[in-house]
Amino acid sequence: IYPSPDGLSVFIRNITGQKRSERAAQQSEEVRNLIMNSAMDAIISIDEKGKINFWNKRAETMFGWSFDEIKDKTLTETIIPPKYGDKHSKGIERYLETGKAHIMGNVVEISAINRKKKEFPIELFIIPVKTSSASFFCAFILDISERKKMEKKLLSQQRAAAREITATALEAQEKERNALGQDMHDNINQILAGTKLMLQFVDTDYEKHRVFLTKGIENISKAIEENRKLAHEMVT
Repeated sequence: IYPSPDGLSVFIRNITGQKRSERAAQQSEEVRNLIMNSAMDAIISIDEKGKINFWNKRAETMFGWSFDEIKDKTLTETIIPPKYGDKHSKGIERYLETGKAHIMGNVVEISAINRKKKEFPIELFIIPVKTSSASFFCAFILDISERKKMEKKLLSQQRAAAREITATALEAQEKERNALGQDMHDNINQILAGTKLMLQFVDTDYEKHRVFLTKGIENISKAIEENRKLAHEMVT
């Protein structure tokens, strides 16, 4: 409405299209937030300065901060353990300068910390996003604490099974050695005892009992061969 010599002039502009676009943009944003907040992964977005500008509901649950509490803070101030802080900052700088980064677009296993400073394992996937007006980074984070516990438990079970198998094998081997030793004792001792008896006869009358001497030599040779066989079986 504008004043004029004849009174007031009224100009009317149809803004139906503008309002429709605004509603569409609002609905699109609502849908995006609904999808992001329904995700199983924690989804975090940071700008080029490293400040957090998006933090979904799963991130709130996982790390303990609401979006209002963590907005505009950096990851090194919040969820990145001190031992990784310098690497993170240099990685962002390197990407902004060269467009290259070691972990961008790759799934990596690393650790994070929550509000209570408790460190836990995560699976991390980061992608760079560029728009006509700005660049930012979007991180998808999965808590893998339970998976690591299961892996550790499985490894422990595998080691226990391996120890049990080894113990069983050693026990069986020991039993086999004992059995071989008993065979050696029984068989060879019988041969040697018989040979000793025959040689005693030879000692009284050599010519009469020469056959015993020959047999005794054969028995000793047999005992030596038996002993060699058993020794070989015990080694192999």
